[in-house]
Amino acid sequence: MDQYAIEIRGLQHFYDSSARRFLLYVDKLNIPMGSITSFLGASGCGKTTLQTRLGLLRTFGVNHSAVDMFRITERFSRTSRLVTHDIVELLKKGKSGMLEIESLRRRLMGFYLQTGELLPTLTIKENVAMPLRLNGVSIREANRRAEEILGYLLDNSDFDKLAFDSSGGEYQRIALARALAHNPQILFVDEPTSSLDVPNKRRVLDLMAKIVHEEKTTVLMINHDEILARDYSDFIVNFRANPDGWSDLISKKFRPCDGFGHPVSFEAKVDGTWVAVDPKFQFHVAPSKEEEHVA
Repeated sequence: MDQYAIEIRGLQHFYDSSARRFLLYVDKLNIPMGSITSFLGASGCGKTTLQTRLGLLRTFGVNHSAVDMFRITERFSRTSRLVTHDIVELLKKGKSGMLEIESLRRRLMGFYLQTGELLPTLTIKENVAMPLRLNGVSIREANRRAEEILGYLLDNSDFDKLAFDSSGGEYQRIALARALAHNPQILFVDEPTSSLDVPNKRRVLDLMAKIVHEEKTTVLMINHDEILARDYSDFIVNFRANPDGWSDLISKKFRPCDGFGHPVSFEAKVDGTWVAVDPKFQFHVAPSKEEEHVA
């Protein structure tokens, strides 16, 4: 079996308002482990909505959302063992399942967002150490890890000043350090360099790529800069917003005039060249020697 960090089938999510409905529909999407996959497409085509779904930031079965299959695979580095978590089955368990999903999000996922969303009243080190503390790591070990990863990303060693006093470039690098501090297996990146000049954009992405490849992190990145996306990604998912109606797979309760966003084409970087790949996004990678599936 292929090693996928995320597998999802039959995702539908729609907004229902008096002005307009919009549906994100994903027939099938597999995200290979240890890859950097970029979502490209115009604003409003569902990239961020999909990312928040894959990142377990929104639940399914409520608020106009449904999914047929959703699995996340966890890697245990010491044993090379894989455990696949069935999110649909966890949702069926109710409150206990939601607690397990929340634990998966804290343990396996990191979020590097456009705004950074650092806490201004905390120091740089305290901001970066926070995900570790939430996962039960001691203050001493959390501070050690925070200083270690900040050392990769910042030129100075003044980690005890308030995050509020950081420059724009520093702020983005601190946000990246916080996203990576707890060694997430899946990192969600949403327009992280939009406020930076080109040299600093590339510096931040160079550092991100170096760290995630060393730690075999799976990255899902939204970046409206197609050149940067192609320079730093292994795979590309191209989205399109289609205002002309639904395919036959879409529920007929949606009006034909409603908006429709979905992935329409997929590309992989092979020997430095981008090539079109299977529209079902089936990437073939080496199977694991040992694998376990649990709900």
